[in-house]
Amino acid sequence: MEVNTVSEWKKVEETEAETWMPENEGDEVMGLLVEVVPNVGVNKSIIYKVETPDHNVLGVWGSTVLDAKMRNVAIGEEVRIVYLGMEKSDRRQGAKYKNYDVYHREVESDGEEDGED
Repeated sequence: MEVNTVSEWKKVEETEAETWMPENEGDEVMGLLVEVVPNVGVNKSIIYKVETPDHNVLGVWGSTVLDAKMRNVAIGEEVRIVYLGMEKSDRRQGAKYKNYDVYHREVESDGEEDGED
């Protein structure tokens, strides 16, 4: 009878991402979209995790506006989120919302992962 060797169990620790909190028009976060975490917190919001060029992971809280714009961004693509400031709502009198521009692009391969030189 063959005996299978089982490796030791390793506990998966939740990784805390620093949260990006834009304050001024033009504030932006840019990097690789590495994860989309739905249903977070009491409002069941989405958190977008972006790995910046200096390898920090920032969490970006979703909103109605941001979620709609992020629908076309795939995990593994580069994303740039630019805060446009607070804008008046056309739908609710007196209400304001945070507005964003979102840009994305596929990451260009340098050929190393495919075994090319």
